[in-house]
Amino acid sequence: MDFFEQLRDFLEEHKKLMVALAVFATIGGSLLIPNLCSLPSSQTEFSMDSQSESALSSFSGSWANVSNFSVSNSVNSDYIYVDVKGAIKHPGVYKVLNGKRVGDVLSLAGGPLDGADTTQINFAHKLEDQMVIYIPKVGESSPIENTVGVSGSDDKIDQNEANSAAETTSSAQMQTDSTSQDQGGNDDKINLNTASKEQLMQLTGIGDKKADEIIAYRQQNGNFKTIDELKNVSGIGDKTFEKISSQITV
Repeated sequence: MDFFEQLRDFLEEHKKLMVALAVFATIGGSLLIPNLCSLPSSQTEFSMDSQSESALSSFSGSWANVSNFSVSNSVNSDYIYVDVKGAIKHPGVYKVLNGKRVGDVLSLAGGPLDGADTTQINFAHKLEDQMVIYIPKVGESSPIENTVGVSGSDDKIDQNEANSAAETTSSAQMQTDSTSQDQGGNDDKINLNTASKEQLMQLTGIGDKKADEIIAYRQQNGNFKTIDELKNVSGIGDKTFEKISSQITV
């Protein structure tokens, strides 16, 4: 009996078993194959949805933060803070819109008190962030060095400085002119302490002998302290002194 005959006999003897196995394989395959085919597609689709949702959520959160930051900065840049002090009804720090003037913030603070020196205040000055405004009383100057544009206008300060400089220059010029006049007057006079014999002989009534007497007195007694001391020189009397007093100096 060959192989094929033996196989046929085996199949006939186990026909029911083979049918059962075929049925089981068919049913199992119909259930298993769709699940195996659909599983990767389902997992991939779910993974893609999760990543997309996470990325979208992250982007939305970031955009919201950027939007809030931009809006916050835009709002904050529209306001500045100004410190109001001195003779004001309600001193303190005020939050005002950027671009406001000194007069605007003083109105918010209730206005200056009675006795405040408003002539030192520039109400039209544009406010700046962290600016200090000090309202002085009459007869008082602002003790705050960093007060911006309030204690008088810049033009007034510059004018005061210019006037002070002009007064100083004028005073110095007067002193110079006075000194020049004094020196100019003495230039024409003969100095008894430094004049030579020839220079002394240029004086009215002073000849060779009297010039020697003057030099000798100077050498013995030192320099002349005053022109009146010249009368102590031998040969110089009141009349001679009167003639030359306007021509000499010490």
